[in-house]
Amino acid sequence: MNERRAFLKTLSLAAISASFLSFDSKKDWSLKILGDTYNDPEDYWRMIRKQFPLNEGQTYFNNGTLGPTPGYVLDKMIHHMLQYSREAATVDYKNGSGPELLSGYFPYDELRTKLAKIVNCDPKEISLTQNATFGMNYVGMGLELKPGDELLNTNQEHGGGFGTWQLLAKRKNCIYKQATMPMPANDPQEIYDAIFNEVGPKTKVIAIPHIVSVYGTVMPVKEICTEAKKRGIFTVLDGAQCVGHVAVDVNDIGCDAYYSSLHKWMLAPAGSGILYINREVAPDIWSTIASYNWDNQDDHGFRLMQNGTGNPAQIVGLDATVDFFNTIRG
Repeated sequence: MNERRAFLKTLSLAAISASFLSFDSKKDWSLKILGDTYNDPEDYWRMIRKQFPLNEGQTYFNNGTLGPTPGYVLDKMIHHMLQYSREAATVDYKNGSGPELLSGYFPYDELRTKLAKIVNCDPKEISLTQNATFGMNYVGMGLELKPGDELLNTNQEHGGGFGTWQLLAKRKNCIYKQATMPMPANDPQEIYDAIFNEVGPKTKVIAIPHIVSVYGTVMPVKEICTEAKKRGIFTVLDGAQCVGHVAVDVNDIGCDAYYSSLHKWMLAPAGSGILYINREVAPDIWSTIASYNWDNQDDHGFRLMQNGTGNPAQIVGLDATVDFFNTIRG
């Protein structure tokens, strides 16, 4: 019986190894081909389609939940996992190899610089998070709120867009409100009016989507943030459906905070998120998860992404995703 189990185990390991080898050897997943010149745009996009190991003859439509991961990204992640599993006994964590062995403690300055260029902000205003929901919670849990403060959502939020504010209302005796959005929401002025009809002297936070998750409505966020700033109201935007899908310029929008899931339209590996907090208000946001750099006042983005041991292959995949995205956008 023990010999049979050992044989089956050997077969299983061989199958796993073969799947890695077949993925690696199937084709060259490098970015070089993405820079080739095509006379026919359709030829170019057919080539892009081949950069994803999706089944032939199938079309994927669910980027709003989770985008397909490019072969280039998967190749980088698999290589990283195999490399550092093989070399585990030879890698010195404290001699510069820490970021390759685990994430959660390191600033990843180069990656944050790339992401900052995509949303137009300073790299130190960027935190790497697991997803949009983490971003919302880091902001909400970090705010100084008092009993009676009003927190405003819309009635068309994703659960990751309202959970924190409802929890805080219960925990800190704040008042939770929802603005009723027009149906259909085709007129930006109607949306603006729906928001500010619910705003009063006690309103401290307006937390709304940039693009509504269910209906795809693009909100007039710049106009809303401009007016909110005049009234001293903190603005948080749910950009889960935005980065990689539409142009995002947080400086132009003028929000205080913006969060997104990059594993949707940007096609990053699952567990890839981004949080922006404007440098002017970042010192007022408490760290939700505390580790070595919980009080780093020079780099607030780094301070807010101190979340303990994580998977470094995911960071490698996110970095590869940004390169893939920028090469196509190029």
